[in-house]
Amino acid sequence: MHAFPATQPQSPRDIFINGVNEAKYLVGRFSMVWDASVNGTSLEALVIIPSQIDDKRQEDDVFRVFFQLKREYLDLLTLTPNDEFQLSLRGARLKKLSEIQIASTIAMELWFSDGLLIQWKCRDGELKAMNTWIGMYLSEESYGMVLSRWFRT
Repeated sequence: MHAFPATQPQSPRDIFINGVNEAKYLVGRFSMVWDASVNGTSLEALVIIPSQIDDKRQEDDVFRVFFQLKREYLDLLTLTPNDEFQLSLRGARLKKLSEIQIASTIAMELWFSDGLLIQWKCRDGELKAMNTWIGMYLSEESYGMVLSRWFRT
Protein backbone atom coordinates (compact mmCIF):
# COMPACT_ATOMS: atom_id res chain seq x y z
CA MET A 1 0.00 0.00 0.00
CA HIS A 2 1.65 3.17 -1.14
CA ALA A 3 -0.51 5.77 0.54
CA PHE A 4 1.41 8.68 -0.96
CA PRO A 5 2.46 7.78 -4.50
CA ALA A 6 4.38 10.43 -6.40
CA THR A 7 4.24 12.93 -3.56
CA GLN A 8 6.87 14.61 -1.46
CA PRO A 9 6.97 15.37 2.24
CA GLN A 10 6.21 18.94 3.29
CA SER A 11 8.44 20.44 5.96
CA PRO A 12 6.88 22.10 9.01
CA ARG A 13 8.62 25.37 8.08
CA ASP A 14 6.99 25.27 4.65
CA ILE A 15 3.61 24.52 6.25
CA PHE A 16 4.07 27.46 8.63
CA ILE A 17 5.00 29.88 5.83
CA ASN A 18 2.84 28.64 2.92
CA GLY A 19 0.08 26.64 4.57
CA VAL A 20 -0.81 22.97 4.34
CA ASN A 21 -0.43 21.24 0.98
CA GLU A 22 -2.96 18.40 1.28
CA ALA A 23 -1.21 16.41 -1.45
CA LYS A 24 1.90 16.06 0.72
CA TYR A 25 2.73 14.35 4.01
CA LEU A 26 4.93 14.52 7.12
CA VAL A 27 7.64 12.04 8.09
CA GLY A 28 8.81 11.87 11.69
CA ARG A 29 8.35 10.25 15.07
CA PHE A 30 6.20 10.77 18.11
CA SER A 31 7.89 12.20 21.18
CA MET A 32 4.86 12.10 23.48
CA VAL A 33 1.23 11.03 23.03
CA TRP A 34 -1.67 11.57 25.44
CA ASP A 35 -5.44 11.75 25.72
CA ALA A 36 -6.33 15.42 25.33
CA SER A 37 -10.03 15.28 26.17
CA VAL A 38 -12.39 14.46 28.98
CA ASN A 39 -14.64 12.28 26.82
CA GLY A 40 -11.89 10.43 24.94
CA THR A 41 -12.47 11.94 21.51
CA SER A 42 -9.15 13.74 21.15
CA LEU A 43 -5.55 12.60 21.14
CA GLU A 44 -2.61 15.01 21.34
CA ALA A 45 0.93 14.23 20.23
CA LEU A 46 4.23 16.04 20.29
CA VAL A 47 5.95 15.16 17.01
CA ILE A 48 9.55 15.47 15.91
CA ILE A 49 10.20 16.09 12.23
CA PRO A 50 13.89 15.79 11.22
CA SER A 51 15.32 18.72 9.29
CA GLN A 52 15.44 18.12 5.55
CA ILE A 53 18.75 17.09 3.98
CA ASP A 54 18.89 20.25 1.86
CA ASP A 55 17.94 22.40 4.87
CA LYS A 56 20.93 24.25 6.31
CA ARG A 57 19.38 24.06 9.78
CA GLN A 58 20.38 21.07 11.85
CA GLU A 59 17.54 21.49 14.36
CA ASP A 60 14.53 19.20 14.17
CA ASP A 61 11.05 20.73 14.12
CA VAL A 62 8.90 19.87 17.13
CA PHE A 63 5.22 20.77 17.47
CA ARG A 64 1.83 19.45 18.57
CA VAL A 65 -0.62 17.48 16.47
CA PHE A 66 -4.23 16.92 17.54
CA PHE A 67 -6.38 14.01 16.36
CA GLN A 68 -10.11 14.60 16.90
CA LEU A 69 -11.74 11.48 15.52
CA LYS A 70 -14.54 9.06 16.24
CA ARG A 71 -13.88 7.00 19.34
CA GLU A 72 -13.67 3.81 17.26
CA TYR A 73 -10.68 5.23 15.36
CA LEU A 74 -8.94 6.69 18.41
CA ASP A 75 -9.13 3.29 20.08
CA LEU A 76 -7.18 1.84 17.14
CA LEU A 77 -4.70 4.71 16.97
CA THR A 78 -2.27 3.10 19.40
CA LEU A 79 0.57 5.60 19.09
CA THR A 80 3.45 5.56 21.56
CA PRO A 81 6.65 7.60 22.00
CA ASN A 82 9.34 6.87 19.41
CA ASP A 83 6.89 5.35 16.90
CA GLU A 84 7.91 6.45 13.40
CA PHE A 85 5.20 7.74 11.07
CA GLN A 86 4.19 9.00 7.67
CA LEU A 87 1.14 11.23 8.01
CA SER A 88 -0.86 12.53 5.07
CA LEU A 89 -1.71 16.23 5.29
CA ARG A 90 -5.11 15.64 3.70
CA GLY A 91 -7.68 17.38 5.90
CA ALA A 92 -5.05 18.96 8.17
CA ARG A 93 -5.84 22.36 9.64
CA LEU A 94 -2.96 24.66 10.51
CA LYS A 95 -3.24 26.72 13.67
CA LYS A 96 -0.54 29.38 13.97
CA LEU A 97 0.25 30.34 17.55
CA SER A 98 1.32 33.71 18.91
CA GLU A 99 4.40 32.15 20.51
CA ILE A 100 6.34 28.90 20.53
CA GLN A 101 5.01 26.55 23.18
CA ILE A 102 7.07 24.65 25.74
CA ALA A 103 8.88 21.65 24.18
CA SER A 104 8.17 22.98 20.66
CA THR A 105 10.43 24.70 18.14
CA ILE A 106 7.81 26.24 15.86
CA ALA A 107 4.67 28.24 16.75
CA MET A 108 2.07 26.02 15.15
CA GLU A 109 -0.25 23.07 15.66
CA LEU A 110 -1.85 20.72 13.17
CA TRP A 111 -5.42 19.48 13.72
CA PHE A 112 -6.97 16.41 12.10
CA SER A 113 -10.73 16.13 12.60
CA ASP A 114 -12.19 15.47 9.14
CA GLY A 115 -10.20 12.31 8.46
CA LEU A 116 -6.81 10.68 8.83
CA LEU A 117 -4.36 8.74 6.67
CA ILE A 118 -1.36 7.54 8.63
CA GLN A 119 1.09 4.68 8.62
CA TRP A 120 3.32 4.06 11.60
CA LYS A 121 5.98 1.70 12.84
CA CYS A 122 5.71 0.89 16.53
CA ARG A 123 8.74 0.68 18.81
CA ASP A 124 8.46 -3.12 18.76
CA GLY A 125 8.66 -3.06 14.95
CA GLU A 126 4.96 -3.74 14.26
CA LEU A 127 3.64 -1.83 11.26
CA LYS A 128 0.16 -0.28 11.23
CA ALA A 129 -1.94 1.92 8.97
CA MET A 130 -5.21 3.78 9.25
CA ASN A 131 -7.25 5.53 6.60
CA THR A 132 -10.46 6.96 8.06
CA TRP A 133 -11.34 8.45 4.68
CA ILE A 134 -12.26 4.94 3.52
CA GLY A 135 -12.77 3.30 6.94
CA MET A 136 -9.65 1.12 6.90
CA TYR A 137 -7.30 -0.05 9.65
CA LEU A 138 -4.47 -2.49 9.03
CA SER A 139 -1.99 -4.14 11.32
CA GLU A 140 1.06 -6.06 10.20
CA GLU A 141 -0.79 -9.32 10.78
CA SER A 142 -3.47 -8.39 8.28
CA TYR A 143 -1.35 -6.66 5.66
CA GLY A 144 2.29 -7.02 6.66
CA MET A 145 3.93 -7.49 3.30
CA VAL A 146 2.41 -4.34 1.86
CA LEU A 147 3.09 -2.19 4.91
CA SER A 148 6.70 -3.33 5.21
CA ARG A 149 7.51 -1.68 1.87
CA TRP A 150 6.63 1.70 3.34
CA PHE A 151 9.12 1.54 6.21
CA ARG A 152 12.37 0.21 4.88
CA THR A 153 14.86 -0.55 7.65
